[in-house]
Amino acid sequence: MTPALVVRDAILEDCTVIANLLDELGYPALPDGVRQRLARILHREDSRVFVAERSAKVLGVLGLYRIPVLTSVNDVAMIVALVVTSKARRTGVGRTLLARAED
Repeated sequence: MTPALVVRDAILEDCTVIANLLDELGYPALPDGVRQRLARILHREDSRVFVAERSAKVLGVLGLYRIPVLTSVNDVAMIVALVVTSKARRTGVGRTLLARAED
């Protein structure tokens, strides 16, 4: 039986694995730089960074920003990063991250 996929809020200690994921997406990043950006982002009410993990191994990351718009009473969410490690692609990790973002 495959262990459950868990989606949680990212923490500063995820900086190395997120840097690796961003590199897979084509945005080379150093862990210290990602840590600095996470430190700025994680406390904001208009942004979220989620990681998906299975057996304590991070398999994907999604970053989003909530934006108020003039044309709707509801905010719009903009996904600014979504990447799943190459070994976990096509296994539902991305869909699960998107479902969490929709919540």
